[in-house]
Amino acid sequence: MPLETSDLHPEPVPPAHPPPPPDVPDQANGGYASIRSNKSQMAAAIRSSNRRVEEKHHPEGHSTLVELLTETTQASVHDILNDGEEDQMFVTGYEKSSVRTFFCYIGFALTLGIMRLVMHWWQHWLLLATHRKCSLEVAQKVLVHERYQDKHDAYYVKNVITMNAEAISEVTSTSKRLSTNGQCIVKELQQNGITNRVAFFNECNPFQVAFHRTGGRFEHFDSIRFFCCKKLRYIWSPETKRFVKLRGMDVDVPSVTIHHNKGLSTYEQNIRRLVYGSNEILIPLRGVVTLLFLEVLNPFYVFQIFSVILWFAYDYYYYATVIMLMSGFGITVSIIQTQKNQKALYSTVKSSDTATVIRENCESEQIETRLLVPGDVLEIPATGCTMQCDAVLISGNCILDESMLTGESVPVTKTPLPLKRDLNYDNKEHARHTLFCGTKVIQTRYIGSEKVLVKVINTGNITAKGGLIRSILYPPPVDYKFEKDSYKFIMVLAFLAGCGF
Repeated sequence: MPLETSDLHPEPVPPAHPPPPPDVPDQANGGYASIRSNKSQMAAAIRSSNRRVEEKHHPEGHSTLVELLTETTQASVHDILNDGEEDQMFVTGYEKSSVRTFFCYIGFALTLGIMRLVMHWWQHWLLLATHRKCSLEVAQKVLVHERYQDKHDAYYVKNVITMNAEAISEVTSTSKRLSTNGQCIVKELQQNGITNRVAFFNECNPFQVAFHRTGGRFEHFDSIRFFCCKKLRYIWSPETKRFVKLRGMDVDVPSVTIHHNKGLSTYEQNIRRLVYGSNEILIPLRGVVTLLFLEVLNPFYVFQIFSVILWFAYDYYYYATVIMLMSGFGITVSIIQTQKNQKALYSTVKSSDTATVIRENCESEQIETRLLVPGDVLEIPATGCTMQCDAVLISGNCILDESMLTGESVPVTKTPLPLKRDLNYDNKEHARHTLFCGTKVIQTRYIGSEKVLVKVINTGNITAKGGLIRSILYPPPVDYKFEKDSYKFIMVLAFLAGCGF
């Protein structure tokens, strides 16, 4: 509600502590809408009267708007990711509970592992059984809930990684047993191709991280909290008390900033890479043993295993043997097909090359393309190349083959982004100035000794090619009524079997 500040004694101010969100939001009625509503009301109050409130004195017993703002902007348990976008999701914070974990493991033992098997099928149940809800500001794990067309629900349990000087000291020490956070950091470094952790962090001394906030500015921080979901990273914002999607320089960046040809130092490149990750689109390749276990632990095959045991117990050897052979054939075919699909996608996506970057001292240096970060300045060779990142053309012209992304066989010409003070770059509006990841530079054109230069705006999974791969790895759920009915049928049979015992 709007707050009146023209009086020293205004109408009673709403309570400084708003009622907490419900423990379990009503998903059918959009239970998270109250979060969005409270934040919009708070923003309106700030715009209308923040300045005037600071100039006035409030008698004791009345909360000032600044105090009210401090209270209402405290991090909540629930929040919305990508609010208003197609990939909108809900997030809830959790922290480890020793008591719940203890009783959960007792349940595993008493049920002979059946309870753990059920929680393997619904992994968010394991989180609910071993963790308790807490503020997102201190959460160790988050539960991400995605609802698709009000029909399908998907849950993702993700670790919140805290990267600061203390955590780096832990992962560079060989005498300590790594915590869960330390193990997550080591895994991140391995994915970024960093094998010698000590040498890398010596280059990043003093320790900092940097990422793009707004307007082309990269801010430096001593500590950062983030989690990864569906190949995207979400960074904790201390100002807004919420997780926000990590963005490159693809929206609302002044063209003057993009045309700034001064490159990055090795130190700046490293501290940005800690946040953005390696400039690679990593496809998980699961081994035969992993695929075998995942397939065998499917609810259908678990039911088949219990059926075979039952038939053997009643001396129905032929029938049980037929079931085993049919199930084994189905598992084998499924594993072979999955491996073929994995390798085909991996070979399509996997790509490595070298690139010429311009350093801050205007010198050129050859580096691997996996080391690129947003803000790097690249020189496009006259012989052409395959783009390994999204970049904006700032000098010279290029002719590109974009058939990999668009399917069009006709080459397109790219021109430099205009240098105007009132022009903000947008990757959709200024696509004719953008070289997208995966496209091939056929020819370059330049005048005199002018170099063909581009500014890197996106790398890795946040590129145009990365978005295409994400749509393959995480397709919209398909409503297979037959599959749903088969699971219901298995549940009915399991219930009848339980009654029989």
